[in-house]
Amino acid sequence: MTIQELHKKALKMPHEPGVYLMHSKTDEIIYVGKAKNLKNRVSQYFDGREKQIKVSNMVDNVDHFDFIITKSESDAFALECTLIKKYKPKYNILLKDDKNFPYLVLDKSQQYPTFSVTRKVKNDGRTYFGPFVTYMKISTMLEIINSAFLLPTCSRKISKPSARCCIEGDMGRCSAPCTRAVSPVEYKKQIDDAIDFLKGKTGKIKQLLKKRMNYASEKEDYENAAKYRDQLAIIKKAEERVLTNLPQSTDLDLFAFIDQPEKVVVVQFMRGGKLTGQKIYDLSEKEGSNEELLLSVIGQFYEAGGSIPPEIIVSKDVCTLAEEFFKQNFNKSVKVSVPQKGTKKELVSNAIIVAQKYLAQNRLKFNQEKRNTEGALSDLQQVLSLPTRPWRLECYDISNTYGTNSVASMVVFEGGLPAKKMYRKFKIKTIEGANDFGSMAEVMKRRFSEDESFGAIPDIVVIDGGLGQLRAAKKILDELNVKTNIISLAKKEELIFTPKSDLPIALLKNEPALKLLQRIRDEAHRFAITFHRQLRGKKMFE
Repeated sequence: MTIQELHKKALKMPHEPGVYLMHSKTDEIIYVGKAKNLKNRVSQYFDGREKQIKVSNMVDNVDHFDFIITKSESDAFALECTLIKKYKPKYNILLKDDKNFPYLVLDKSQQYPTFSVTRKVKNDGRTYFGPFVTYMKISTMLEIINSAFLLPTCSRKISKPSARCCIEGDMGRCSAPCTRAVSPVEYKKQIDDAIDFLKGKTGKIKQLLKKRMNYASEKEDYENAAKYRDQLAIIKKAEERVLTNLPQSTDLDLFAFIDQPEKVVVVQFMRGGKLTGQKIYDLSEKEGSNEELLLSVIGQFYEAGGSIPPEIIVSKDVCTLAEEFFKQNFNKSVKVSVPQKGTKKELVSNAIIVAQKYLAQNRLKFNQEKRNTEGALSDLQQVLSLPTRPWRLECYDISNTYGTNSVASMVVFEGGLPAKKMYRKFKIKTIEGANDFGSMAEVMKRRFSEDESFGAIPDIVVIDGGLGQLRAAKKILDELNVKTNIISLAKKEELIFTPKSDLPIALLKNEPALKLLQRIRDEAHRFAITFHRQLRGKKMFE
């Protein structure tokens, strides 16, 4: 559908709250949004007015859209979070943390429970402490707790009594519940003291560590004395992060948003009255109003498994929708507020200062990344005379040793950045010997079959090679009736070949478009040769 047709369709939408889903020509969902008024919100995308580059690029790739009417805006927000989690649209905010935040977990239903580390918070009746992100490694905290309160560190099943303890018990470093050397009542006191420490009460643990440090020093066990000394220093450093005007019982999360003009959300965690961690999310290239972006971060953060505190403070008034979100999705009553005065207002102000410093330190980096990604894609659009700016690029490379162990790689860049979850490896099955043309043809056929696991059809296919490799790959795409742009990059002179002409395109060495193509080509080569070496090493071992 054309922009005009999309605009006409949008004007026929109801004035109701709901969720809208933008689809590409391949029917991929590329954006999910919520609206208090569907007609007003969606029609703005296609009204012909000048928009931000990110929004304009998304609109250029929209072929059609659907919508779902909901009872209220809060229902729309909850549904939006669910659909984003399901479809992972490329133009939505996606909180791309390599891992979830670490927590300590304790199962109090056991007679002799122990602490362990987890990154997934579940509603399973166990008690979770955290998240712990910045000021102390979770492994260090667990080591201090086990050391101070003589808790087990071995893998024995404490539920089954043993005849004798392990070496830790023999050395006096564990109270040996595995042999029932400690009663359940005494052991519960050890666990309760550990919980008090996790809630910010450090007096007991400091007293124990000092006592053990002095005892070890008197016995001339200087190695252990130094260990206890270092643990005391870590606890002292942790105490410096206690917010003096907050009660030790305070558990809350803070979300602060700034727009200067880069958009950043700072998330801070307060547990037991102290700051336990912080994350910063750059949303500069994301679509939506400031309130919508902040809500989207909150929704995705807790949908991904973040521990939900009893209170959340925010810098913008999204309180009603956020509270309804927690009721509907988690059946929890969470107080969400914009503090107007006092310590909590100061917390928000301090978080905004953190965001400003982050932007000041990283502005040059942001500008460089923008040139390498958004700028490179815009340049590539001009160089190749494309109607819209490309988003998804795929590059392929063949690797073998004198025709043996032939493999191929497929790497994917989205928005100018690697999308490593979409990378694929291929073992060449139908071609024998060092036949790069035949191998490339096989890979093209396998990739552009009906298998949806490969993802959407790319905007540009990049082939490592010259005109010959390009023609071989283009022939397969034509046979499969795959409509996409295809180019090749010749390594020696770094020339770009296209099917439109036998004459290559030469770009200056410092042009962002060429650098982007070189990055994806080199990444495909690295990925292919790594896989080839793995196979070759395995065969040699056999």
